[in-house]
Amino acid sequence: MGRSDLDVTLILTREPTLQDNQAIESVRLSLESRHPEVTKVDFDVGYLADVHAPENLCKWGFWLKHHCRCVYGNDLSNQFALFKPSRLIARAVNGDFPDVLAAYAQSIEAEKNDILTERLKRGASRKLIRATNVLRLVDALSWPESLEEHVDHFLVIYPEMQPQIAFFLCQQQVSDSDQGDFVEWLRFFSAWMQRQI
Repeated sequence: MGRSDLDVTLILTREPTLQDNQAIESVRLSLESRHPEVTKVDFDVGYLADVHAPENLCKWGFWLKHHCRCVYGNDLSNQFALFKPSRLIARAVNGDFPDVLAAYAQSIEAEKNDILTERLKRGASRKLIRATNVLRLVDALSWPESLEEHVDHFLVIYPEMQPQIAFFLCQQQVSDSDQGDFVEWLRFFSAWMQRQI
């Protein structure tokens, strides 16, 4: 049996309160504990006003249209046309990578529980690989779907980075690297990507 993570997008009618966030976190933890076949459960929470804001079209519109399947409520993806692949959209969706990867690095350094450390390292590896799409060719005609496709697209442009990206592709499956070494590689790669933009 395979193992994967589960990403759930929740669109609320209003900004979540502290109590809402605590309830969502409780559900997330419950799902993780009841389903060991799922390596990680994440809830991406947004609210309707953000989804409809014109400045978020490339982020929320693309995300809902191309990456989400409605399982409850109104299917918001029907409000958006298909998006043509573009660097603008890739950056809208993954442009947060410097902050997200920095937060992962800090969490990994501080974490004492080996199981949680491995989970954080896998999550950081997946985020880093997906974030490489911000460096996509301007005229690329398709979106990478799998992590392997992200790596393949990335290596067309930056073949010299093969050892580094291969490290993270391995770590997202079996994160067996030293904690300090992983953080060093993560920070190096994130800084390198920022210089390429």
